[in-house]
Order: sequence, then C-alpha cells, then structure tokens
Amino acid sequence: MNFKLSGAGSAPLLALALLALAPQAQALDLVEFTFGTGVGTDTAQHVAAHLTVSPVVGHKRGGAVAPHTFIDLGDGNMAMQLAMADGGYWWDFTLTADPGYTFQISDAHFAFRTRNTAGVGRTIRVWPNQDPSVLWYNAAGGDTVFNDMGPGGFGWKTDNWNAFITRQDLQTLRVQLVLGGNSGGSLAIFDRVMLEGEVLAVPEPGSALLLGGGLLGLSLMKRRRQPA
Repeated sequence: MNFKLSGAGSAPLLALALLALAPQAQALDLVEFTFGTGVGTDTAQHVAAHLTVSPVVGHKRGGAVAPHTFIDLGDGNMAMQLAMADGGYWWDFTLTADPGYTFQISDAHFAFRTRNTAGVGRTIRVWPNQDPSVLWYNAAGGDTVFNDMGPGGFGWKTDNWNAFITRQDLQTLRVQLVLGGNSGGSLAIFDRVMLEGEVLAVPEPGSALLLGGGLLGLSLMKRRRQPA
C-alpha cells in the first residue's frame, strides 16, 4: 500500500520533527554554593546534571591564591570569609557543560556582606565561553549585607543582564565576585550563590542534516504547488 502526503499534510509532521530535534530545555538550579552546614566547604552543594563546577577559590589582588576561613552565621549556616589582612580580595568559580551540552542562565542570587570596611567596591563579572567579561553588578559604599541580591537590585547592570540571558551557547562560565575594602581589617563574607537556568542538549550532526533535509523538502513542495 502506497501513501502520498500532500504539502499541507506534511506540515504537521514536519512540525513534530522540528520539536523532536530541538534542544530539550528544562528549568533547573544550575549550581548553588551555601558553603556547607556545620562544616565549611568550598565545593558546590548542588550542580545540575551534565554540568561540572570548580571549587570556589579566593585570590589576592595580583591573582595569587588567598587563604580563606569559614564562619558559622547561626544554626550551622556556614559562610566563606576572606580577610584583607591575609590579602583576600575576590573569589571565583567556573561552571562547565559536558560535551554535547550547553546551558543558559535565567536568574542569579548572591548573598554576601562586608565588615570593617573604609569604602568598598562590590563587583560581579562573568566570562562566557572565555569571551570578554560581562559586568553584572557594580556598586560602592561602606559595610553592607545582602540577604538575596539578584537582577534588578541596586547596582545591577540591567542592560548587560538582559543581553546576557538570551545566550543559549554557554559551554563555560567563569563567575568572579569582588568585595574589596580600603581598610586592612576589612572582611568579605560570602553566604550563598545560586545560578538558575536550563541545560540544553546540542543536536547531533546527523539530526541537523535530517532537519535541513526536511526543510529543503518542504521548500521544494511549496514551489511545486505554486502556479506557473
């Protein structure tokens, strides 16, 4: 038995094929640092499937590794602390997708505080796929506490953020958080960091060719149906 599909009848089938071949997105907490409960740690407490993340590392102004400590903020909620007296100035981590996957950032949450500062700059920068850095947040002031700072908050670079979250091609993302102070007694305390978004499967080359062939076939069918 032979079946013949008209151009109109093939459109729904092509739409289903496109849906099947498209990257399957799923809303996720991509990575979260809470720095441990009861015992401090510099490793992430949560990482989504198909992603890996490096430990948080503290740095001095010149980039050398700075020592860090952990403090209990109450009820076992640990935080990571860098002291200017030890050269602590900023820390970062890198989120990386497994081969065959990319990810997209849709939201971000940071909780940090400064103490004993004599003027301080607070900056969050990211490097997507080792591209030039994108500035998410930049503000200045004295001692401060943020319980849950995210996009839209004071100091957030909204235009930069809105342009960034359209990217679906992220293979690596380096996140750097700087809390500097002019006083040798300054402390930078990092309580929580969470990035939310989607993990995307990259279509295999064969699937991409099949999709291209389907689109070409549909184009040819439309041309044949047009009157001469």
